[in-house]
Amino acid sequence: MFGVDDLVEVTLGGPWGLALVAGGAAVMIAGPRAKPLAKQAIKGYFAAAHKVREAAAEAVEQAQDLYAEAKYEYQSQLEEVEAAPAAEKAPRSRRTPTAQVEEQPA
Repeated sequence: MFGVDDLVEVTLGGPWGLALVAGGAAVMIAGPRAKPLAKQAIKGYFAAAHKVREAAAEAVEQAQDLYAEAKYEYQSQLEEVEAAPAAEKAPRSRRTPTAQVEEQPA
């Protein structure tokens, strides 16, 4: 059942909720003459909400595409590093080369 709490929640839910409540009040006060205006306002709300949903869906799709591209490039770079020759990946020794002792003639 729709109660006062629900009405307050819809009204405080944003400017569109307030506009719907104001439109409903105008219909009740002004009578049949305001009904077409209220219907037009509600249709406008539905059209705007539909466009916002479409824009949000497009933004989400673009973000998912960007994520997928970045992930693919990252994995490709990892595969290149793993495919590098083992000599390049082997750690270098920190020992200093031993000096060769030259034999001196006696």
